Amino acid sequence: MAEVLITLAIIGIVAALTIPSLVSNYQDKMFKSAYEKAKTTLVNGYKLMMAKEDVYSIRDVSLFNKCLYMSSDSEIKNCIKSSHNNVFKIIQDAFGDDDSNPMNLPEEYSSSNPNKKSPFSWITYFVSETGSDNDYEPLYIFRLQDGGIYGWYYFHNSSSNYESWSDSLFLAVDINGSNQPNIAGKDLFMFRISGTGNIEDVTFDLEANGCSFDALDKCNEKQCLNLRGKCYDESGCDCDIGKWDYETNTCKKIRGSCPR
Repeated sequence: MAEVLITLAIIGIVAALTIPSLVSNYQDKMFKSAYEKAKTTLVNGYKLMMAKEDVYSIRDVSLFNKCLYMSSDSEIKNCIKSSHNNVFKIIQDAFGDDDSNPMNLPEEYSSSNPNKKSPFSWITYFVSETGSDNDYEPLYIFRLQDGGIYGWYYFHNSSSNYESWSDSLFLAVDINGSNQPNIAGKDLFMFRISGTGNIEDVTFDLEANGCSFDALDKCNEKQCLNLRGKCYDESGCDCDIGKWDYETNTCKKIRGSCPR
């Protein structure tokens, strides 16, 4: 009997030590799978939008060249909604100027820095943590059948008008909807879609530690590896790409080229 009790005690101790790790690994795999699915969903959806409109670049879709220049808010919203419903299976949607939060969106997110919140907001403008005056304005937010929440954000300089706003699509995605943990880089991501449908992870803009191309010393490994596609001119598209140096545990710049 004593041997049986000792054996059960050992099994209990081993289980207590291993089960949390197994659960954590399982959750990480689920998040990674949902992350990859979200990227695929976005790329396929907006490439289908380009195909339906017979254009070859994101900058030429009606979202940029038609919807934003209509004469009334209702026309703008109907155009944006119609463009998205043509390519995504949307089960619920809202617009960024509706502060009543009809989709029960999370009101705040944490960041990789446990002592700071992410500047991200579904409803109001938020300023990226890159030290610039660039803002993200939420225009259209939608929920898909997979439960994920997707939001089209217009990225622009706060002093600029529509003509000088970004010609890339910026999509915020909460891969598990309103469920926890609501952490930037864990279940909340920001993607940039440009050119013929190239997608880049720019989640570092949602972080609260100031990571940017100009402040690589503030980037952790994951943020560093997500630094992609900063083009300095339209013709050459030379880029600084974040590369993690495992010898010094720091983020470094390397010269490279980025697809448009």
